[in-house]
Amino acid sequence: MADYADIYGKRVKVFDSDPTLTSSYEGQVWYDSDTGVLKSVVVSKAWSSGASATSSPRIFTGGDGPVNAGWMAGGGSASPNDIANTEEYNGSGWSAGGSLPGATYGGAGVGPQTAALFFGGNNGSILASAYEYDGSSWASPTSMPTGRQYINRAGTQTAGLAFGGSNPAPTSNTATSEYDGSSWTAGGALPTGIEYAAGTGTQTAALAAGGYHQPGGTTEPTATLYYDGSSWTSAGSLPAGRWNTQGFGTQTDAVVAGGQPAPAGHDTGGIRWNGTSWSTDASLANGRNGATAMGLNSGATTSGWVCGGPGVLTEEYNKSASTITAAAWATGGSLNQSRYGLGGVGTQTAFIAFGGRVSPPNSIVDDTETYDGTSFTEVNDLGTARFVLGSAGTQTAALAFGGAAPSASALTESWNGSSWSEVSDLNTARSNVAGAGTSTAAIAVGGSGGFTNVETWDGTSWTNATAINTGRAAGESLGTSTATIFAGGEGPAPSYTVYGNTELWNGSSWSEVNDLLTARHQLGGAGTSTDGIVFGGQSPVTTSTEGWDGTNWSTRPNMGTASSYVAGGGTSTLALKTGGTTPPGASTTATEEFTGETSSVTASTLTTS
Repeated sequence: MADYADIYGKRVKVFDSDPTLTSSYEGQVWYDSDTGVLKSVVVSKAWSSGASATSSPRIFTGGDGPVNAGWMAGGGSASPNDIANTEEYNGSGWSAGGSLPGATYGGAGVGPQTAALFFGGNNGSILASAYEYDGSSWASPTSMPTGRQYINRAGTQTAGLAFGGSNPAPTSNTATSEYDGSSWTAGGALPTGIEYAAGTGTQTAALAAGGYHQPGGTTEPTATLYYDGSSWTSAGSLPAGRWNTQGFGTQTDAVVAGGQPAPAGHDTGGIRWNGTSWSTDASLANGRNGATAMGLNSGATTSGWVCGGPGVLTEEYNKSASTITAAAWATGGSLNQSRYGLGGVGTQTAFIAFGGRVSPPNSIVDDTETYDGTSFTEVNDLGTARFVLGSAGTQTAALAFGGAAPSASALTESWNGSSWSEVSDLNTARSNVAGAGTSTAAIAVGGSGGFTNVETWDGTSWTNATAINTGRAAGESLGTSTATIFAGGEGPAPSYTVYGNTELWNGSSWSEVNDLLTARHQLGGAGTSTDGIVFGGQSPVTTSTEGWDGTNWSTRPNMGTASSYVAGGGTSTLALKTGGTTPPGASTTATEEFTGETSSVTASTLTTS
């Protein structure tokens, strides 16, 4: 029998593990000496779940950009229930951007997050206005030659293409307009008026697929059209007509997904264009129509995203040798003692939980438990039972301070890996205090009774430090004693204002930075002052999860169960939430584990017979 070298003229490469490979290696063979098998790269095409948008569900919104710099603006539930806000996607979650000058429904967009173009739509009247975005604000508008809603698009901010749409409603328009970065001119007309089509490519090499034709409201074009900068020509037919769909890629290599097939519905189907014909591609997990753009509109076809249409869920497309596993929360091992308002520090696989309150019967506990990533084990109790206390350190070297026992306490206890011992008290007794740092270099922030008070710990004693700018209790702090963020919290009686404020500590002073997307108190968190995550809390009790990148908060996948008064630990990609209360207010033993998005090479084992 011929061997591989005889057949292909080369020997099989030998590796002691799967090498770091890309899709360019598809079909290549190597021998894994560790497992003793022949392997080959298999390129996968799939959609995976991403974080939800921050705003209410929307359709007919404009947007574009790659997966790490996407955006969407305008849209709504139905005209005139349109919105003006812009949201920005960083590949992990969404955050608020600069709002359009006015609410707009049925517009379109092209370009990346820092060089975007939005045009057309309806705000009670059909619009010809177009706006440029620089990543923070929208500039004064220019005007297209023809105003249109449900408009189709291709190109970039400085070489944009707007085609079809409707004006006058409900008649589909044939007009094409070209933008050069300062003004619009008329381009070659479409052979037939279309709206709600998938558009992608560049101004001089654009692709249009599917759509809708009015009047009549019964025609769903199957046509695929090419634009060369002056005229449109037929390039083939879709397998089946669809409208309210979006696409990304180039004129000769594009992906289209979702939409609305006849007679109605929300399609999940994905198709791919190779320049000659369409073929079946990966399907969305969720059917949708009227979704925002998948991007990059004029760029690569190995990755993209889609959001809205309806709902707020994001899905990401990936074509590569790597299998993408979406970020998600999963159930972890349960506490032995249900409780809320507990303290806790450590990692997802090495955590310690202590104190808290049981409801019912509303008893304060001193129970201490350690977690190994699978189960909790009871260890020596706190010296004094208390809840809503601060914490810092690790599973084997922890600090517990303040809290309610049942009144506000200044007590500090140190954990050495086997037992608790009393050390120097806080200077100000307080409950609902936030903590960060280590057992020998910690920070205590805010709290009931102090609200603005901040103290630092040097392993021996507490020292008063610069107060936070906005007094709050029951916020969350992440980081070290010299680099901390403090987010959320609740103000004093009688208003009990719930805050989204975030402040940054540099070791000597506090500065206000960008707020949480969702104001809350009694929340949990994990990570650092430049790379963190917060989750749960109440106003009301929520599943909401947000990630912090050192500058902005953005959405992350929600927890499985809404809870507040929780304890958290770990990192932004491997976090742990434990305990808390769930509606209508009973304490819980539940633990949830968060894992950020991961990828791994897809290697197929070959038969050797």
